[in-house]
Amino acid sequence: MEHLKEKDFLDFPKLKHDLWYSYSTSPEIYYLVIPGASYEVPAREAKKFFPIRTFCTGHFTVEEISTKTGTNVKKIKKMLLGLKDIEAIHEKIISLVDTPKEELSAKLKLACMTWRDQLNEMYVVNDIFNLRAHKNIVIGWMLETYHYIRNFPTAVKIAADNAEGELKNVLLKYYNQEKGHEIFIEKSLIKMGLTREEVRTSSPLVSTTSIHRQMIEMFKKNPLSVFPVSLMIEGIEFEEDIKEAYRKIALHYGFEKSVFEDFLAHMKIDYELGHGKLFDDNIFLVENIEHNDINDLINDLHDLKHCFDLQTAEIKTYYSRSGCYIPRQYISYFAI
Repeated sequence: MEHLKEKDFLDFPKLKHDLWYSYSTSPEIYYLVIPGASYEVPAREAKKFFPIRTFCTGHFTVEEISTKTGTNVKKIKKMLLGLKDIEAIHEKIISLVDTPKEELSAKLKLACMTWRDQLNEMYVVNDIFNLRAHKNIVIGWMLETYHYIRNFPTAVKIAADNAEGELKNVLLKYYNQEKGHEIFIEKSLIKMGLTREEVRTSSPLVSTTSIHRQMIEMFKKNPLSVFPVSLMIEGIEFEEDIKEAYRKIALHYGFEKSVFEDFLAHMKIDYELGHGKLFDDNIFLVENIEHNDINDLINDLHDLKHCFDLQTAEIKTYYSRSGCYIPRQYISYFAI
């Protein structure tokens, strides 16, 4: 980041983390989401900005962007001032040495909640809930959930192995509470028609493996990163009326109505164990994150969020394709 230090990001345009999306039901509106806020933007204005956004990396001046996109300098500046008004322009990059620890942890929490909300909005389960998925995608989602939940404790154990003192104790407790939870997902998959052997010998999609590897690398490098990861992915709330919604979904996709009961039991257990509150409950540990580590940690969290985005895309692609093996198969020497 040294090449961007002290730059004015109105002169060398660069935005805060921003997500732009629209729905087919209201294509005339785009939604701009930045940390802590979201805005509606007319689609015609958003589409004018997108070619400019491509070059908003802090490397180019407004004049250079004008040349590259063929857009008038005054128009670009007007767009940027509009983004400045909603605090969407990237903050100036300075040393964080004198930044209070509680300010660092607050910014870290904001990043986690931003990406948590985006995952809730974009994850494959939304298509399933909105009845836009193929039955095999539902099975695929549960299979990848099985692999994710089976492997997650291993990553937490690696964090504990690289921690000391109170942090090690908290992580070991989390590890022990998470062990063996894949059995709940296995039971749901058996109700979906798979055998226990099929589930246990199946291979995860590459994106699911990437999630696991990203977590391992993060937890090795900084065991404290378990807390922001838990905030981003663990359930903070569990409402009893969700059970009826899942029963309706099960019947829609041709399963027996109790097919998700074990899956929901797992969600409830994690909620009651307080896993969604690990960040706040251990804020005294979170605030031990070093100033020099915070930028890499936030970038790693962003990569992890995109691993889940890739998982959604891969589940939809693989499990909706005719002729694909379900579950995905392990490929050995003898398959070649």
